[in-house]
Amino acid sequence: MSGLPRRGRGDGQPPARHFDVSPADTIQEMIAAAWRVQALRTFVTYGCAQQFAHYGKMTAGELAARVTAVAAALEPILAALEPYGVVLRDDASGEYLLGPAGEYLLPEHPHSMLPAVEWDAVPVVEQAMEDLPATTAHGRSAVVEAAGGLYGYLELRPEHRELFDRTMAGRTSRIAPVVAQREFGDQIVDLGGGVGVLLAHILRAHPQVRGHLVERAEVAERAQKYLAAEQGIEGRWQVHGGDIFNPAHIPLGAPDYLAASILHNLTDDRAHQLLTAIGRVMAPASRLWLVDMVVPPGGEPHPGRDLGLRMLGLFGSAERRLDAYNALLTRAGLRVAERIHPLPWGLSLIVCVRDE
Repeated sequence: MSGLPRRGRGDGQPPARHFDVSPADTIQEMIAAAWRVQALRTFVTYGCAQQFAHYGKMTAGELAARVTAVAAALEPILAALEPYGVVLRDDASGEYLLGPAGEYLLPEHPHSMLPAVEWDAVPVVEQAMEDLPATTAHGRSAVVEAAGGLYGYLELRPEHRELFDRTMAGRTSRIAPVVAQREFGDQIVDLGGGVGVLLAHILRAHPQVRGHLVERAEVAERAQKYLAAEQGIEGRWQVHGGDIFNPAHIPLGAPDYLAASILHNLTDDRAHQLLTAIGRVMAPASRLWLVDMVVPPGGEPHPGRDLGLRMLGLFGSAERRLDAYNALLTRAGLRVAERIHPLPWGLSLIVCVRDE
């Protein structure tokens, strides 16, 4: 929602980016992106996607009656979302229906984005983004620190923790089938892998592989329950409650180690600590699989440029360019072993080995 769009596609894809506009138009589009986020939140708050899915075509007035809203106020919400394919409008009848992008706001969609929209409105997340000017001055978020850090905040608020888990699981489910197509050794260690969504996909795809998940104690308990309920992986996994920054808590000498969406949460110093810890337990032939965004060179649009702002707000960190990854890996005695493999949603798979 934060690009510089050309209006009027309505096919579920973001409006085409273009740069044949004045600088003033460009700045205005950037301002308006924040407004469209609020329109999306409003659409979700009133359950509009579910209403369209159940009742089909409706005018703004008919929808307003069903969700207890004011028709004249709901009309501009729908109009703002129409170019993005959240809704489609029949100009002859004035009726709207759910568009291709809007289907992803249904809770039952296999790749539902509903948790992501709801997560964006969690108070500490919203406040962290509003506090970016102060974070930029100090290199850390006072809002998040005052809440006990993001993970401390979540442990005290089960409803937000559950929403966070669903958001991350939805994100992981889009890349997991692609990552699982790779070849692995007989053991893989997933470091900070949440409840184990990615690990479960890998184990199902590779019956010869045994998996280890290392997570904080409070997350490890939820991971035990999640993996125990998954089919096709019985008896081939183990959850370790521990600190991924401590080499003593990481299984030694496995063929493969995995760190997915971890480094972008970390400042360079903390990332160095983690990579060094992993390097200490890797065997000479071990591989480290990093899943993160690599910001491309030049000024081309990329999700990592936007997600980097979220990482700054929540963790004081950022998405990185390839040269920054190389510098981190070199400092930890590691190196990139293969070309960077693209994944869905702007993510990349970086395969690393010890630099010997």
